[in-house]
Amino acid sequence: DRALPNPALKAINNGGVPSQIDVLLSNDKLQESSLISKSFNPTMAPDRLGAGKGGLNSSLYFTIGNTINRDSASTGKFGYFIGFNYRRGFSHYENGEASRYILPGSIDDVSALLSQRSFNKTESKESVLMGGIASLSYKSNNNNSIHLNYIHNHSGEQRASSSIGTDLDQPDSKFRVSELDYLQRAINSVQLIGKHKKDKLFNKVLPTEFNWLASGTHSSQDQPDYRIFSDHVATLSDGSNQALIAPAIYNLPTRFYRNMSEINSDVKLDYTITIKETDTSHFKVKIGASNTYKSRSFQEKRFEYDLGSVAYNGTPNDITSSENVGILP
Repeated sequence: DRALPNPALKAINNGGVPSQIDVLLSNDKLQESSLISKSFNPTMAPDRLGAGKGGLNSSLYFTIGNTINRDSASTGKFGYFIGFNYRRGFSHYENGEASRYILPGSIDDVSALLSQRSFNKTESKESVLMGGIASLSYKSNNNNSIHLNYIHNHSGEQRASSSIGTDLDQPDSKFRVSELDYLQRAINSVQLIGKHKKDKLFNKVLPTEFNWLASGTHSSQDQPDYRIFSDHVATLSDGSNQALIAPAIYNLPTRFYRNMSEINSDVKLDYTITIKETDTSHFKVKIGASNTYKSRSFQEKRFEYDLGSVAYNGTPNDITSSENVGILP
């Protein structure tokens, strides 16, 4: 389950997660903090990555549309169009390279950049895209028409990756980064369009045209429970290896809950009067109005594991298990 656990959500809505001072001064806050810590999914790193772990890529498309005359004696017409598509895909790669380079001196004195960090990366993805479009139109005659359009797109991407590499400042260590991520995007858009024409204005032969448009769009992006776990394996003086977590070098195991929402609306009005129009000259008067509105909100909730004195055995999912977080037995 990717949703923020109920104990954590309840604490946030009631003033916030207990702080370190809170748990020292209040046993109730200590119990609440322990309950919150144990409520999270303990998995912080993928158990397995490899080609063939997914399924077959697949897709589906469907469309239908038609134009219907209102009756035999009228020029009015109704039209509709409906479309739907679905696509699911899998991807995987191994031995990918991700590096960070620095300039080791003056640009005039060095011939190449120096690799500060270099990682070998393995990553698997599963993506799903679903979309639909619906359109309705009514044309009463050659001079008047109204169109209504609706578009919906929804996508989700699940990603797991594992990286291992070196750092220039820690030459005797192998650094490891594990990520679990799910990103969901959605967009809903409605558009209403009208077009109207007249041949006369104030009983004079002055063609006019009135066009209007009203549209609204809601976009959202959710990233529930993005997890990143960093550690390294150090080579000790006796030649043995030891897995360590060093917050002085990189972040502690962290979970992110992010969401963004955006609303856009647009209204346009255009009125055109044709004063003169010949093969050699055109004279038109056009007036109009437009209004645009945009609102965006973004939220991020971040949870870090303060490991304290818990011994780390080199397996990420063990140190974040319920036995090692909260109040220990």
